[in-house]
Amino acid sequence: MTSIPYVFIALIIPIMMLIYGTIFTTHPPKNRQALFGFRTPRSMESQENWLTAQKEMGKLWSRIGLIEIILVFVLELFFTKTGNPVLIVYGSLGMMAVQVIPLIASYIIIERKLKNADKKK
Repeated sequence: MTSIPYVFIALIIPIMMLIYGTIFTTHPPKNRQALFGFRTPRSMESQENWLTAQKEMGKLWSRIGLIEIILVFVLELFFTKTGNPVLIVYGSLGMMAVQVIPLIASYIIIERKLKNADKKK
């Protein structure tokens, strides 16, 4: 069994994180009323919070996306070497489920940074 389709499926989240991370690092949305971006009540309180949140998300997602891309290739290589189709399928699905954790963690990390920045004001 070939694991090529599963590699592409498992790469969807990391590639999107890397793309959006790069865009938000270099060209963060400047308008708080934008349809996209790190939109939370705290990030939308002020223009300063908005820009900080976008840039922090960009840096974080770029790093996480790159790390996840490398992990996907390493783990998919391992899954393929076993030759076990069940491991290939469920391993890939498990990877995708685990990839959601950094998305949630990035929300928590950025909100904490914004909260700490507000305390310093």
